Amino acid sequence: MRQRFKQQINLRMVTIADVKFSLKSRNDLPPVLLSFQYIFIRPALNEKIFELLKKMISNGTKENR
Repeated sequence: MRQRFKQQINLRMVTIADVKFSLKSRNDLPPVLLSFQYIFIRPALNEKIFELLKKMISNGTKENR
């Protein structure tokens, strides 16, 4: 599994929490991006999601090699 890293905030950078998405768009992507943003900015939820993903991805990989 890839190692996760902490973001290094730059002065000219907009943080993920500050990004605004247009909900008036008929595109399907803004609600998905909002859900990713919601997960990313909440550390407890973020940890749980990544633990579940880690278990799902690494499940059975040693047997297949």
